[in-house]
Amino acid sequence: KLKKIYSKYKIQASNRDSIPLFFAGNNLLCICGLIISDNVKLGNKTKKVLSIEILKWKNIIKRLNIYYYLFFYSK
Repeated sequence: KLKKIYSKYKIQASNRDSIPLFFAGNNLLCICGLIISDNVKLGNKTKKVLSIEILKWKNIIKRLNIYYYLFFYSK
């Protein structure tokens, strides 16, 4: 599944290890800068929010030419 997503967004194999992934158990929540699971997107029923900013990762984003998202988790 990850390989399909990386291919869709044209992320070269040599750069894939540089992109942070967030999991809850075996469930992929976020591939930073690419996708966020529908299960953790903000919505009308959101009560709690966790915001993570990866400062060191900003240089990687510029190099890969992808968008930066803050990661939000609701429960």
